[in-house]
Amino acid sequence: MARRGTFYEIKKKFEDYDYIILGVGGIGKTTLAYELGKRVSGGSDEGTYIMTCGAENLPDHMGRVFGELDRTFEDFVEGVDYLCKHRDEYPDTRFIAVDSIDEWLRIVSDYVVREWNRTCEKVGKPEEKSKNLAGSYKGFNKGEKRAIDLMIKQIIKLKDAGYHLIYIGHTATRSASDNMQQVKFDQLTCSIPAQFYNAIKDKANLAVMCYFENEIVGIKEEKNPFNKKMEKKGTLVNKKRVMLFTDDSNTVDTKTHFEYIVNKADMSADNLIKAVEDAITAKLAAPVGSHKSPEMVEMAIPASEISSDEDLDSNPDTSDVDLDMDGTDTAPTIEELRVEIQGKLRTASAEMKKKAREILITEAADPEKIKLADATVETLNKILAILD
Repeated sequence: MARRGTFYEIKKKFEDYDYIILGVGGIGKTTLAYELGKRVSGGSDEGTYIMTCGAENLPDHMGRVFGELDRTFEDFVEGVDYLCKHRDEYPDTRFIAVDSIDEWLRIVSDYVVREWNRTCEKVGKPEEKSKNLAGSYKGFNKGEKRAIDLMIKQIIKLKDAGYHLIYIGHTATRSASDNMQQVKFDQLTCSIPAQFYNAIKDKANLAVMCYFENEIVGIKEEKNPFNKKMEKKGTLVNKKRVMLFTDDSNTVDTKTHFEYIVNKADMSADNLIKAVEDAITAKLAAPVGSHKSPEMVEMAIPASEISSDEDLDSNPDTSDVDLDMDGTDTAPTIEELRVEIQGKLRTASAEMKKKAREILITEAADPEKIKLADATVETLNKILAILD
């Protein structure tokens, strides 16, 4: 009897993974999805099959785009069944793009309400019928769970048939929370409710946030004549489309399985493919057991990296330190600088830690030695300057 189990290897091609593309309306999300399929299929217009859902605009403005319009969830299910049963008819199709997940959720929700109301009529309990998803299946989040289950089942069908998915969605700013610190913060994320977005995000390998990066000059504070509040104003001189893949500050809701991927790139199909495949190459070249490139490692020094001859605990021994009794300043020793930096890092923001890490990497004489213990006095002073 054969032993169960298998070894999974890293897939090296961009088209072997699933993606989420988020962004404001009109930035080019659908165009990007189409161009990705065309690139990886050798120039075929059928590289990406776009399933336009509900009231989402058809991609008529783009020319020869391949796909279908699914006004209802029943239409969507029928389309998925055909694509899966007739996979041989679509040899060039690498991706199925769901455009948009906002409208996909809406038509799924409508279906669940109709489904529940039919059940109520069938069992003779019309009084339990609902007008919305929240009240379906007697509430308590059961309607929402039914909608998610239906969506996931369609995803599984497509993936089992050999397609990969691109989910296209819109953005919204929502309040998120750090459960460990019990602190709330604003975050740019998908416009659909979190429980639905998380269910989809869990099935993707990379969530890409597309936005306009503005270059503003001449910024100054002026009083708003209407609300009398001081506001910063400037002149917009340039803006470009960019794609964000990782965000250490958690200002943007991102997700990636590619730990070596760059933080962001100018928005284009070629740049997205390159970012993913470069990250895969870096992972394959990395030593066994290593994680993340130095540029992405947060500036936090584990206890294991502190050499035994340095006392960097919260109460360092200062018995051998000369105290300046006459009021003149004396330069701190290298050990004192390390102690001070270590203390400031414990409360520093992720952005400050990242900047400090960049200084440490840039100033390192040996690329293999990027620890505080290896830094010079000059490097330590530069790090301390940004932490003050």
